[in-house]
Amino acid sequence: MGSYYYLVTSLPMLRYDSPSPITVEQFLAACKSNLGSGDYHQVQCALDGTPSGNRFLKKYQTFCQMVQSELSEQRAHKLGMSPETYRNDGAKSYVIAEAVRKALADENVLDGEMALIVLKWNYLDEMSAQHVFDLDGLLAYALKLGIITRKSLFTQEAGNAEFQRLFQQLESDIKSM
Repeated sequence: MGSYYYLVTSLPMLRYDSPSPITVEQFLAACKSNLGSGDYHQVQCALDGTPSGNRFLKKYQTFCQMVQSELSEQRAHKLGMSPETYRNDGAKSYVIAEAVRKALADENVLDGEMALIVLKWNYLDEMSAQHVFDLDGLLAYALKLGIITRKSLFTQEAGNAEFQRLFQQLESDIKSM
């Protein structure tokens, strides 16, 4: 596995509680000019969420799948749906189960979603602690950049606009009945 001292030190620091100082396109351009085609492909897989043979990405994707499975099971239980259909038969984690329980218990859906995003961010911090200047460190950076980019979409203005759009569509559908 190669070392990418120059590339990593040229990237701005990502902070969960701050807007992204770099776009995904800028990050990919920097990677394209500094990585070999195989490593660049792994970075693209990280950003796209596509499966790859990389051990680091597999571990993170497994974690995210565990979160999603636990979320499905607990939501189904909360809604009184069939436990057989939504049972999480995969790997279990007390930390994930507890984080999902707290997120679902939050009355503010956005706060619950943010709690799950923080869970993924913290997991990436743990995974990448010993991988600063290698490919795994760049993959963690790419995944965190994706998290910040997704998080930036959760704005009150955009939420209100989408609510108004859906409400108007519903009104229109009701009137046409």
